[in-house]
Amino acid sequence: MPASAFESFVLSGGRTRLDDGDPWNTGFVQIDEIITFFHIAGVVVGLGAAVVSDYLFVRFVTDGVLDRGELRALRFVSALVVVGLALIVPTGFLYALASPERWHDGKFWAIATVTAVICINGAVIHRKVIPVFEAHVDRPLVDDEFEKTALLVFNTGAVSTVSWWVAVLLGVWVSADFRYPYLYFICAYAVLLLGGIITVKLAGPRVLQVLRAQSATGGGSGSGSVAEVEGGMANPGRPRD
Repeated sequence: MPASAFESFVLSGGRTRLDDGDPWNTGFVQIDEIITFFHIAGVVVGLGAAVVSDYLFVRFVTDGVLDRGELRALRFVSALVVVGLALIVPTGFLYALASPERWHDGKFWAIATVTAVICINGAVIHRKVIPVFEAHVDRPLVDDEFEKTALLVFNTGAVSTVSWWVAVLLGVWVSADFRYPYLYFICAYAVLLLGGIITVKLAGPRVLQVLRAQSATGGGSGSGSVAEVEGGMANPGRPRD
């Protein structure tokens, strides 16, 4: 877009006029509404995938074994989270450009900070957590290697859950616009993050104990025993919804 057109777009509050020669020209097009649509779509996809990912992880590991089909499902919903962020970040930036006053809003920068945490946490999940699952496909999930990274697995899950819901809450909390300083939101966010991490710290050993017991039984009744996997027998898996 030429600089002059872009300046007109910003100064007009996100409105631009279609080319007069365009047969589809009906007057002004609300570009900010289009941006908002894709931004909300990104939130729906990203948050929905994050929630489903947490649910599937808990459901899949309750028998102490993660099979290949379950790993593919986790990869798929993780990819949807990336798609959601790919819509959220650029549309959020465009929205800020179309509304320059937002640069002076503490809530806007708080949302930007939380989104950055989600992106960094997601990168850690893809680079550190998913490889751990890949290394334990079709065999007992809990072993000495997994226990070394269990805290990271649980903490990234807690950070993801807290951050997504905080970002959504800030987004819909319209009455907080230009009302509170940046540190007000960030301090509250930090407290919630700390609460999530402490919860994981307290519950983690118990979760590992349960998973270890399930792994010791050969992965429960749904995923087949380790001996079957090592012998090359087909893993029947669990029935999918």
